[in-house]
Amino acid sequence: MIIKKFMKDHILDFIAYTTITAFILLYYRLEIGKPIPILYPIILVLFTASVITFMKGIRYFRVSAALESGNYHDCIMKGTSEQSLEYFSKIEDLHKHYQDELSQQLHQKEQTYAFVAQMAHDMKIPIAVIRLLLEEADHSVVSYDEQLQERIMGENNKLLDKLTQLLCYLRLGQFEKDFLIEQVDLITEVRNAINNKKEYFILNKIYPRLHVSQDEVVVLSDQKWNGMLLDQIISNAIKYSSLKGQEDYIDFHITANNQYAELTITDYGIGIPEYDLERIYEPFFTGENGRKIQNSSGIGLYLCKIISEKLGHIITITSVKDETTAVKIRYLSKM
Repeated sequence: MIIKKFMKDHILDFIAYTTITAFILLYYRLEIGKPIPILYPIILVLFTASVITFMKGIRYFRVSAALESGNYHDCIMKGTSEQSLEYFSKIEDLHKHYQDELSQQLHQKEQTYAFVAQMAHDMKIPIAVIRLLLEEADHSVVSYDEQLQERIMGENNKLLDKLTQLLCYLRLGQFEKDFLIEQVDLITEVRNAINNKKEYFILNKIYPRLHVSQDEVVVLSDQKWNGMLLDQIISNAIKYSSLKGQEDYIDFHITANNQYAELTITDYGIGIPEYDLERIYEPFFTGENGRKIQNSSGIGLYLCKIISEKLGHIITITSVKDETTAVKIRYLSKM
């Protein structure tokens, strides 16, 4: 099979050798003016062609063997043509690219499976709590009261947060096809994000305070993805503020100049220990605070980091344990 391929790939060489032989014979015939013995030039051409073909054949079979085995380095060490070396280099580059892509896809698949499994597990808890609360209300002689409604609403909010995280995570795989950088008013975006969490604020007795010195702060962002980013940060701020068990505030400060605008969301909850700060963006890392919350997934800040990077925003988090946590997002101002 290899010989057949070699013959096919070098058919032009054989045509060239035949043509050279014919030209030599024609030259002698015209130069001498009479027929000459053809054996000598034919033997000369055949010998030269055989040597060249043999050398090419060795290289050809060596390259073919390397391609079959995938062991390119042994072939290169024995010596081969510059063109073959270039082919091998291209093949290795493509192979490495393929391996990297495959490894990345496998890692993403494993991470997605782990995340979905974690979300399913986390959502089982509020569902079970809601069922128990409804069963208690059904068997109780006391009418359905405000406290029961608040507890069910609280569990329902937990479910909603988990579903939001799940959808956000799954959409990240199609991010490049599903975003549009445009000019948006950051003040309006923050107000909308606060209004979307209005019940969550009231339920936990945590209240927002918006501090702005301008009527409008236009930044470059994607409205939908930026909304998801703010939603996750606000959810975390409310959740960890409520652990203190007292009424409190979350401050929203917006500042801007010609180059960029900054939004700082500050809560006065339990804070983040210093030794956990460097790992807060790792997926599924819950840290010390996560162990205080039964169904903490450790995925929220990971999503925030990924979304911020894809949108070209810069997110930084500073915190003092038992005192405060400040999340700062820097946006590019309008061009």
